[in-house]
Amino acid sequence: MVSLAGVMALAACGGGGSKEDLEMKPDLSAPNQGTSCSMLLLCADEAGSSATAIQACVTAASTTAQTTFAAIDACAIAACTMVPDGGATADGGGAPCASTTDASPGCVACAAATAQSQTCASFVSACENS
Repeated sequence: MVSLAGVMALAACGGGGSKEDLEMKPDLSAPNQGTSCSMLLLCADEAGSSATAIQACVTAASTTAQTTFAAIDACAIAACTMVPDGGATADGGGAPCASTTDASPGCVACAAATAQSQTCASFVSACENS
């Protein structure tokens, strides 16, 4: 399951596709044959900041795509729940995310930036290429 902060952040990780790409819908009638992870990224990008719409994209995806997509979330949230070296952020606080369920603006911003950074690039690349 993708965390709330991750759901909001992953919308920014779209694979660079187009709206027309989203209109090429796969046949979801066969068990476990949902959309690919790259299509999931496009769907999440199109959904914008709507957690409900992004979760619908995740639900429609194949199990493999969901797992690959969740790895981006896990990478970003893991980085954002770590306390920086020195024990505090520049504003004197701790980690940007207090937990994996933190949906605060600071946590979402951290997760969005981290998901799009070199920190999680290998996970985004794996998703885009699946």
